[in-house]
Amino acid sequence: MCAAWDDAHQEHVVLLDADRYANQPRPLHDLLTDDPAGHLARPLWERLRLAASIATAVAALDEAGIVHGGINTASVLVDPGRPAAVLTGAAPATVGRADADRSQLLDGHLAPELYDRFGVHPEVTDAVTDRWALAVVLHHAIFGTHPYWHLPDLAPATLEADRDGPDHSTEPTYQAYRDWRRAEFAALPTGLANLFRQVLRTGWKDRQARPTAATWARELGRWAGPPQVDLLDVDRTHVLSGDAVTVRWRTRHARSVLVAAPGFGVVTDDVDGSVELVPTSSGPIRLRAVGPFGSAEEVSAVISVLAIPPWCGAVPVPQLSPASTPAITSRRPNLPPLGAPPSTAASPEAPHVPTGRRRLAPRPLTTFLFPNRGRQHDQ
Repeated sequence: MCAAWDDAHQEHVVLLDADRYANQPRPLHDLLTDDPAGHLARPLWERLRLAASIATAVAALDEAGIVHGGINTASVLVDPGRPAAVLTGAAPATVGRADADRSQLLDGHLAPELYDRFGVHPEVTDAVTDRWALAVVLHHAIFGTHPYWHLPDLAPATLEADRDGPDHSTEPTYQAYRDWRRAEFAALPTGLANLFRQVLRTGWKDRQARPTAATWARELGRWAGPPQVDLLDVDRTHVLSGDAVTVRWRTRHARSVLVAAPGFGVVTDDVDGSVELVPTSSGPIRLRAVGPFGSAEEVSAVISVLAIPPWCGAVPVPQLSPASTPAITSRRPNLPPLGAPPSTAASPEAPHVPTGRRRLAPRPLTTFLFPNRGRQHDQ
């Protein structure tokens, strides 16, 4: 048994050699055969989530160094109600050897190097042939059919495996399906569509051009749901006019992000990032995550923009110099004007101001100490 956990969605994938119907999963082949319309009526992002779980299961095998050798719609068990996939039918002890049992292999899922018009080759299945088979299964999970319409060459074995496919029929129902499939493929994110082209066209001859299961799981996981905003954080809610605030965000399943504030707006393809902005007035920060399957919006708390108080402003003071400053006449006549050199002439005496009182002559100190002695002397 081989198990792996997907931390993003808490999904588990298991490689079993026991009952294929344990825990109620069904082979993907039966799901597509019994209720193809019901499966394809699900939103595209739900089918991408199912495909992501299949790719995660194969990635777990790669990480453990196991080559499955027989990945197809019959060996992949899925439960549409839960985003988990189970792989069955692998025999790690024999897979990858020339004498491996090929009874479980389906021609429509074999890599081109494993068969030609004369039948199946004796080449050994390996991790790179598993990559081809995985791409075929993922196309089945998303679009319900084999991706042979992508292939640059159609080997007889592939045509025989898909002789009942919609591209081989002229019925109006199949024509409507072909139009639907083309529209659905056009709606895929560019990176995901390029993976299909890379493995089915370039990888037809170049084995190393086939994407790994981990690459599929990572790219499918990016779009396995409508956009979500996991984080919108503003470093402060009060700011002086003219100052900047820092906005951080983290989103999922989005291809672009719009950040808007009063007097400011920016669009970026950084779905997990930050930006500094200068709001011109009070109001919240609005963030919108846009993806191929809709959009999501989050609003922050109100950012209060405070005006600068008038007493906080700096008043410039000019530098005065004697050469550039005119002389200022003082109201006091006995003081020289500002900036004038000191004068050596004597200052004019203060004018006499009569007080109306008799001026007293100085008397000897003995007059106050011995008043009688002074009188005797006068006599």
